Amino acid sequence: MPESSGAGTAAQRDQPLTEDHQMTEAQKVADIIARTSTEFSGRAEAMISATLIARFAESGLDISSVEAARVAHDIALAPKLRDTLDD
Repeated sequence: MPESSGAGTAAQRDQPLTEDHQMTEAQKVADIIARTSTEFSGRAEAMISATLIARFAESGLDISSVEAARVAHDIALAPKLRDTLDD
């Protein structure tokens, strides 16, 4: 039976949007950060930062290396922060 929630499957959510479904710049930024966080949480900051810069460029957005490093730092530390909060 098809999903009625309108959320779609995980595979559908991960697909880039077509021209028919344009995202705002803020939505693009949030999507890139969320996908990168899900895929790279706890990995090396340099890898996360490089991925962020590449994904922003692919989306036609600009992110400075300083901004990417800040976000990458938070993504890399996310598992440790969750463990600390759980204790």
